[in-house]
Amino acid sequence: MRLTHETYISVLSGVEFIVTTQAFYCKLCKEFAGDASCAEHHLQSEHHYKKYIVSAVIKFASQFNIGLY
Repeated sequence: MRLTHETYISVLSGVEFIVTTQAFYCKLCKEFAGDASCAEHHLQSEHHYKKYIVSAVIKFASQFNIGLY
């Protein structure tokens, strides 16, 4: 293999310390949160709130067969 100035080798040090854990996933935003604090912060974010409002409006409209334009 020929190495150029654009090629680099990545060594993953300490990979033996990585373990699977339980995390939080927002299905609405398709984002992971590593712990409860991060999940709470996500739920309070403007990004999540805007997606939540859009989702609620769509759900409401579909319940009453209202077309959205």
